[in-house]
Amino acid sequence: MERTLITGAAAGLALCLSAPTALAQLTAQVIADEWLETAEVAASITVSERIEGAGVVELRGIVLEEEPARVSLDWLRFTETGDGRVEIVAHPEIVVEVVGDTPEFDRFIGTLVFSDAMTTVSGDDTLRRFDYDAAGMVFRGDAFDRDGGRMPFDFLLDIGGLSGQTSVAEMGSDRPSTTFSTNFARVSMLLDMTTPDGERTRATAEGADYRLAGTLVLPPEDEVDVMLKDGFRVALEMASGPGSSFSRIEGPWSEQEFRSSSQGGRIAFAMSADGMSGEITTRGLEIGFADDAMPMPPLEASLGEITIGFTVPLLEDDGARPFGLMLRLIDLRPDEAIFAMFDPAGMIPRDPASLALEFTGTGRWLVNIFDDLALDMSDEPAELESLALTDFRVSLGGAELRGEGRFDIDNDDRATFGGLPKPVGGVEVSAMGVLALLETLTEMGLVPLEEANQLRGGLMMFSVPEGEDSFRSRLEITPEGAVLANGVRIQ
Repeated sequence: MERTLITGAAAGLALCLSAPTALAQLTAQVIADEWLETAEVAASITVSERIEGAGVVELRGIVLEEEPARVSLDWLRFTETGDGRVEIVAHPEIVVEVVGDTPEFDRFIGTLVFSDAMTTVSGDDTLRRFDYDAAGMVFRGDAFDRDGGRMPFDFLLDIGGLSGQTSVAEMGSDRPSTTFSTNFARVSMLLDMTTPDGERTRATAEGADYRLAGTLVLPPEDEVDVMLKDGFRVALEMASGPGSSFSRIEGPWSEQEFRSSSQGGRIAFAMSADGMSGEITTRGLEIGFADDAMPMPPLEASLGEITIGFTVPLLEDDGARPFGLMLRLIDLRPDEAIFAMFDPAGMIPRDPASLALEFTGTGRWLVNIFDDLALDMSDEPAELESLALTDFRVSLGGAELRGEGRFDIDNDDRATFGGLPKPVGGVEVSAMGVLALLETLTEMGLVPLEEANQLRGGLMMFSVPEGEDSFRSRLEITPEGAVLANGVRIQ
């Protein structure tokens, strides 16, 4: 199925994108030729007939093939508007067929249908701009064969209010730059299929206000590190508004349901000589799960925010580059059915739980990480110059931990800590409400009394009281290599 989507997407994008040579004037013949050149890059293409008239070119009987996929289109028409632009209109139906011996399927057929779709091409010798819009786009799975038989299968993807723009600059050069922005007013999905063993899966999803934008600069080199040094750059971002999903699996022995909804989210990715970064965020998430084979009521929970992000350098460099890692789970609220499994008496406060963890720092690669041999032969492929705990928060059951700190790394001093680089700096952690939560967990029998006493003793030993059930602890390493806990040397 992944190959189907990739190939279908490539064929669809070929209706809007091109990789042309620099020409002085836009004509239907020029744009049609450029479209064919681009399509030949994506797949093997055949056109049964080409008809040319005054300011019009029509391609008929178009078939693109790249094993195991086959995409067919009745006609594609290029028409000059008289003001230097060219309009592209396609037959509203595109048929996608995939044939292959895979564990998932033997044969799949789908139809992509556009409503009131048009692409307008404008530009000059060094620039192409594609403005496209469609009232709707529907992809329907029409047939799904597996193990020699036809599976009951229905798949529908419905996109409404599609519009966007793609620009290709520096045409004719060896590193054209592409920028694009696409908007979907609404998206919905339906899936209903039954496997040969009788398991039926039904799923629906819908969302609104989707926006996809990005930039791509692609030099001609093949090796990743050379491409990065020569200006390769990609940046992608997708944002979405409110959405929801529901799925139900009906098997011979049980039925399961899963539902979710969110207020929106964002996905971002970037890669260049400066490094690679990514971030995924979802806001206002609500989930629910039920399984009639399990002796428990349906489970539900909500999460105010979940964010995962990273930044990492990619190239071997004499200077330090930034890196980072972030995880945020904010305001997790399990419903009472989940609490009732281990706390039916309601002894633990029902405050929302949160976890925030973020590390940042600087460092550098000492070898080319895209060279497997160099990595295998290196005992120390990278070195840190600094490491900071910029955010650390944990709140659970009325207790809270917070922390922050920073260490600078002296890579020239390998004697102080037995061959390791010497860190200099400190980290500070505060704890509030921990003893009360520990006492509650002990009363509930979730933490044995002996272990609870050990935890209390450790807290008292390595922290300083600041109030009722409030503690603070600082661990630091001095430039002389001394390790201090709350100002007392421990090493």
